[in-house]
Amino acid sequence: GLPVGFDVIADRGSWLQVQVRMRPNQTTAWIHATDVSRREVPNQIKIELGAHRLTVTHGDDVLLNESVVLGSPDAPTPVGHFFVDGFID
Repeated sequence: GLPVGFDVIADRGSWLQVQVRMRPNQTTAWIHATDVSRREVPNQIKIELGAHRLTVTHGDDVLLNESVVLGSPDAPTPVGHFFVDGFID
């Protein structure tokens, strides 16, 4: 029952290239721009592995800045560009 979010990678007028939630990570698809409503979400979650730091921002405002632990060699911390695909208005 939640709206589904996509990360828009490219805008080609009537078509949008979006990152979709499926394996492998970073999978993209093209969708009709008229099939979705768009809005910019200024929130960002950044994890700095070397600094063991997680920072959550809303635009330029820092909402959370905390120390974090990393995964183990058996279960390493995943790296890449990810997005939250469900949200509550």
